[in-house]
Amino acid sequence: MEEPEIFRAAPEDEGEFQVVRRKAPKRAKFSSNDSEPPNSPPRQSYPQPIIVTGIAQEALNNPIKLARLIEKEKPNATIRDIKSTKNNAILIFPIDPHSANALLQPWTQNSQLGNPKPRITQQREAPAIAVVVCGINPQISDQEITTELKDQGYNPKLVKRLISKETQQKTWKLKIILEDITEKNQLMKEGLILGYQKHRVENYREPPTVIQCFKCQSFGHTYHNCSSASKCLRCGEEHNIKDCQKEKIQKKCANCQGDHIAMYKGCPAYQKARLEAKETAPKTYAEATKIQITNKLPKTEKTNITLFCAELIRACLTKANISIRSSDILSYASHLAMIHFNLNVKGEELFEIIKNPPLDEAVDRAKKTGNRGHQWLTQTSLASFI
Repeated sequence: MEEPEIFRAAPEDEGEFQVVRRKAPKRAKFSSNDSEPPNSPPRQSYPQPIIVTGIAQEALNNPIKLARLIEKEKPNATIRDIKSTKNNAILIFPIDPHSANALLQPWTQNSQLGNPKPRITQQREAPAIAVVVCGINPQISDQEITTELKDQGYNPKLVKRLISKETQQKTWKLKIILEDITEKNQLMKEGLILGYQKHRVENYREPPTVIQCFKCQSFGHTYHNCSSASKCLRCGEEHNIKDCQKEKIQKKCANCQGDHIAMYKGCPAYQKARLEAKETAPKTYAEATKIQITNKLPKTEKTNITLFCAELIRACLTKANISIRSSDILSYASHLAMIHFNLNVKGEELFEIIKNPPLDEAVDRAKKTGNRGHQWLTQTSLASFI
């Protein structure tokens, strides 16, 4: 490589320019594939930041004063950065574990610094990358699926057979948690190949959660925005459970007045709230099309009528000792609610409607389509159960 040339003026007696050659700067020699130059110091890893609450507002308003107060309070701690946060708190970034431990020790309470209370920040866990594989015979073990996934280049963190809540039996679906989003996208695109069969892969959706207020024991909100009176979790009366004088065996639900605590999962009020949460939760396309007709109803009245129908159907089936999927009950209840909403049928009249058409229509439809979810309709009429 030729050296660069630079022109400079010659001395006055020469009266012309002379060429002066300047050497090109030397560059470090390392491969373009290297992420860092050779002999570069390794990147330093720092401890987690420390949150300190209860800092006096006057100290927060003056960063110079705050730094001096902290240096005086924690002389053995080396700090690389301090940031202000909400609610009179600061975020301190220690440079090493020794400094972090020093900052976590109790602080002195005084008028200048306030009442500092340190705690370590919690690291956020990476969200689970989960999918559901459909059509897997229950006789195939989770270990066999794990081996097949690894042979195909995947790194599953968890392979778990899904269990039906209604029958407590193994289903034909598997929940799989993968290493990263790239693996998830690839598996959803290509499907899971077992032998010569390709199995459909869907997004995994967590079951809907029921929100319960631990102040008034009602469902649908939390105690943070509850304006109702406190009710006891155990006896249902208007006092906190820690002030309850009743015996532990004297239980009364604040929601349904039954002989159980308000958190009992078998409570009718809980089951109703669970149905509502399930109805409003995000659904797959197949599930959404089952009840899309009900979306034309006003939300509140649609929910009430649908749940009323679902409760009646469930009661009939329980009496007949027949168990089917809750999604099928809700689907049929939604169908009833939509059809009869326009006829202004309300209240106990729906009790008679369930025994009559469109029940027969549903039976005929089930016979023609062979829908397994409605096999109970083909066996006998609900009228014989009431």
